[in-house]
Amino acid sequence: MADPRNGAGELVRRLRPAAGATSLADQIVTQLRAQILSGRLQPGDKLPTEQELCDATGVSRPVVREAISRLKADGVIVSRQGVGVFIVDDKRRMPFRIEPHHFDDPRNLLSVMELRLCVEVEGAAMAAEKHTDADLALIDEALIAMKEAVAENGSAVEEDFAFHCAIAAATGNELIEGFLRFLGVFVIPRPLLRMRPENAETGAAYMVRLVAEHQAVRDAIAAHDPEGAREAMRLHLERGMTFNQNATRDEFA
Repeated sequence: MADPRNGAGELVRRLRPAAGATSLADQIVTQLRAQILSGRLQPGDKLPTEQELCDATGVSRPVVREAISRLKADGVIVSRQGVGVFIVDDKRRMPFRIEPHHFDDPRNLLSVMELRLCVEVEGAAMAAEKHTDADLALIDEALIAMKEAVAENGSAVEEDFAFHCAIAAATGNELIEGFLRFLGVFVIPRPLLRMRPENAETGAAYMVRLVAEHQAVRDAIAAHDPEGAREAMRLHLERGMTFNQNATRDEFA
């Protein structure tokens, strides 16, 4: 077994996949990343063997191998022939990533919403200043698609994400659009999708308000009003944060 005094030993004791996440391999990858980012595992540390990880987590060897393979592909760990698997020497090589199952925890969702506030509030103001007619057409197209999805009682998640990506594209800054697309559609929360049928009216009201908030952002951008666009986007995201703070765990989609 790994020396319990070092980071790897700490990992062996702490790594316990929880029930209900996307997959056991996902959980192992997430928790290994957390150990590295927190400093419990340092660059150059040797990981426990496959068998030690199996014993620590209670999962099969194929699951451990899948997790290790994914971390290798991401450049987080490296194999040294005949020696073992080690954390890369430079943690800057670790890709930034938000996994879908992170949203099982409302605290993680709120952190992502805060990240979106930092990027999208100013992004909306930039879009108001810089957008072209073609940019506005794409924003309108996404908004129309969202309205249609809501009218059909859909979640409109894809359409919602397309709307925000269209605004990011309208900034004229490819990095802003690229970053939002990198975050992915999972940054669009829908806490009401799992609400009980007796709460359907509340869910419908939520979706109507959601569309209205998007319309307000669009209108401010179309009016070349950066301050209005900034405030409309801030209000939209902050309302989402407040609503999700009040939602219970089983209401998250």
